[in-house]
Amino acid sequence: MSGSPVNEIISGYIEEVRTYIPSLKQGVESLKENPEQKEVINELHRLVHTIKGASLMVGIPGLSNIALQMENALSEIIDKKFEFNNEAGKLMAFTISRIEKYCDDILEGQVDSHAILKELIPAYRRFLGRPESEDEKAVKAVLEQVPEFEGGAESSQFEDLTDLSQESEDEIYDLPDDIDLQDMDTFSEPVKEPEQPPDIIPELLDSFYEEAKEHMEDLDSSLNILESQVKTPVDMSQAQKEIIRKIRRSVHTVKGAAAVIGLSNISSWGHAMEDFLDWLYEDTQTISPEIIELLMESGDLLAAIIASPSDPHASKCEHLKKNILKYLVIKPVLLNRSLKHLKLMSIQMSIQMI
Repeated sequence: MSGSPVNEIISGYIEEVRTYIPSLKQGVESLKENPEQKEVINELHRLVHTIKGASLMVGIPGLSNIALQMENALSEIIDKKFEFNNEAGKLMAFTISRIEKYCDDILEGQVDSHAILKELIPAYRRFLGRPESEDEKAVKAVLEQVPEFEGGAESSQFEDLTDLSQESEDEIYDLPDDIDLQDMDTFSEPVKEPEQPPDIIPELLDSFYEEAKEHMEDLDSSLNILESQVKTPVDMSQAQKEIIRKIRRSVHTVKGAAAVIGLSNISSWGHAMEDFLDWLYEDTQTISPEIIELLMESGDLLAAIIASPSDPHASKCEHLKKNILKYLVIKPVLLNRSLKHLKLMSIQMSIQMI
């Protein structure tokens, strides 16, 4: 693919899809051994749902419709209308191989989307018990929405997209241990001045807001669960860690989608919030009400910027970035020790009150 802005967007997105493939493969293999794992089924559904929506957003409806076939089958399994059996396992493993092939072919030049869909649509119709006599009609309806070949210079509908600025990585983990937090008001990347949103194709914007609404609802629900569970500093349970992972994925998806269509204030704050979630998921074992409160404030700010993308909410961003930075520059072992100390003090005070 050439180095045009459009192709850079698509190639960057395809690389993102590739990171989902190991999880998709692992999930299907796990279900072959134990098909009753609801969390695994839900995670597979979420991943292919993300691929479906984001692919349509960047202008590759072939991949979107490939993911849609698997998503529909998983929805039926979640609703208990069908079981995850050996046939489902083979079909979904084959679908993942086709998603992988799609990624390889579109980066190398062009992919024959029609050929893949002609394989998958009838196969999923058999699994779902749809009449074979209507296969041709069903396939035709999908192919009418999809170019026969995708990839190359002529495939995208976004020929007028301008270059998107590259996100600079905040090298926050390399800050010295003796840093004076009192003198640091923001991350290394300054908050941008208010800007007018770029001219965005209305269909793109509608698709973004539809996806963002769903992810923000999931984020809000997950944070409410954590808030109800964490009343004092505690060691994170595996279930709580899984909630953090889901929140991180939602923020990552919104951030990436915003960057693709040029909503830089959304992607910039999403990047800062994702850094905090990375630290929380990967580098610490404890969680506290203060951390939950900071996450909720960060989520509220993300929702506010999504609602008004021209306004970077500079003052609020600076305030929250300063609070997030305090966690990111404190070595995890010291933070864990301090939180455990607070927990012990809380227990001691409770005993004294008895």
